[in-house]
Amino acid sequence: VVKKNIPKALPPPGLFITRQDPYVLSPELQGEALFTDGTARCVAFNVQSLRNLDRRGGLDVFLRCPHDVAGLSEIQSAVGKLRERPKMWQAIHSVYPYCAWHPCQCETKGSGYSGVAIWSRRRPVRIVFGFLPGTTPWHPTDQGRVLTFFYTDCAVVGCYVPAPQASVEGQAARRRFDDSFRGHCLGVQKEVKFVILLTDSNVARYDEDASRSKPWWPHKALPCPGTRPQEREPFENLVSTLN
Repeated sequence: VVKKNIPKALPPPGLFITRQDPYVLSPELQGEALFTDGTARCVAFNVQSLRNLDRRGGLDVFLRCPHDVAGLSEIQSAVGKLRERPKMWQAIHSVYPYCAWHPCQCETKGSGYSGVAIWSRRRPVRIVFGFLPGTTPWHPTDQGRVLTFFYTDCAVVGCYVPAPQASVEGQAARRRFDDSFRGHCLGVQKEVKFVILLTDSNVARYDEDASRSKPWWPHKALPCPGTRPQEREPFENLVSTLN
């Protein structure tokens, strides 16, 4: 979002960026490379409510892990609610200087639904909330599902893919999202050849990946969510395309 009379600079380390924050992340700024020593430690983590994770002590454990960048999904909170926990804020600030949040803003779903964030030790050149312009639209676009950090040597895409649905309407919505997300990743790859996906794709690529979740699946006559061909095929197409 470009506005007039606002700083053309990234906010100082420790300031959390949201889509509404009045900052222009200019591509002309000197960003950093993620692979500073030839390697980068990356993690994708479905936190299933960041506030609950902090309340249970899991956030402290996570912050002790030496990751360069973390892609979080299902933060399940508006940023204003997260800011009400100053100790949590300070702990995250001390480890990840550059963080961006893209929570759900859908009135019917509420702020406690979905939401993604990226935490980084390296300064990005540019941050994109949602899909790139020109990507096939997916509706609704206000559920806080896609967030992208551009560095000088690569891009990191955080995403929370909609969960598998049994209904025809739900499956059609999932296909539309998969198509839009693939178009977004291809657009990112045109700008930066190396793309890292830190996503909860809601798919089990292999049967053994879903073995632990099968006992709780009550409909034994139906495939476990995430193992059906209509869910695996788009994921495989995305991976093969980016490779």
